[in-house]
Amino acid sequence: DTKLQMLVFIVNTLFKTDKLNESLKYTEKLKSAMEEFHRLHFDKYLFFYYNSLVINYSRLDRNKAIEILNEMKTNEKICANNFYELFIYLNLAVVYFDKKDFHQSIRNLHKIYLLNGYKTADQSLQFKIAIAELIVRYELSDEDTLEYKLRQVKKDFRHLLAQNENIREKELIEIIGKMMKSADVKKDQALVKKIQALLKHGEASDSEIIQYRNWLKDKI
Repeated sequence: DTKLQMLVFIVNTLFKTDKLNESLKYTEKLKSAMEEFHRLHFDKYLFFYYNSLVINYSRLDRNKAIEILNEMKTNEKICANNFYELFIYLNLAVVYFDKKDFHQSIRNLHKIYLLNGYKTADQSLQFKIAIAELIVRYELSDEDTLEYKLRQVKKDFRHLLAQNENIREKELIEIIGKMMKSADVKKDQALVKKIQALLKHGEASDSEIIQYRNWLKDKI
């Protein structure tokens, strides 16, 4: 069990340091180790194995990542865990977003709201998912729905928006609202300044479903 824990740690460390191919090599070592001792801990680490594949292929080969996530959806042992099932659809939404297939991205976000894993999730995670939906809605140019969702997020998560730790989200929501009404974001100097200020404000967080910094950079 300790050996498997250490392999997962190595996989994640290599991923975080952008050594993706090495991370995948250790992912295969993890799988081989899971087969040892008559698969004693195989089921316990199955999700971590799949997670290792998904995080790396989400950067190296998005179509492969989608294939792996769809395979995970057919695995009853994984989907029996509410959090793991939420992980699948959340990652599908992000990978499709990265592929600029915004219709598939929003479809998978919609499915998330129906999952038990979402209903029982920490409200801070629900908040980050709502922020991700705002970004996808903007890309879909779905102005009516986006305007409604902006109001809904401000209402449903007002206590989180009042906290200093969520200042970037608060600023992002304001920016999205202004982007929606701007005829040309790149020529809107006041808006560009707001975006640049946010880009300078703090570092990207792992809790961001869609990386705000990368998305906003493309807009200016």
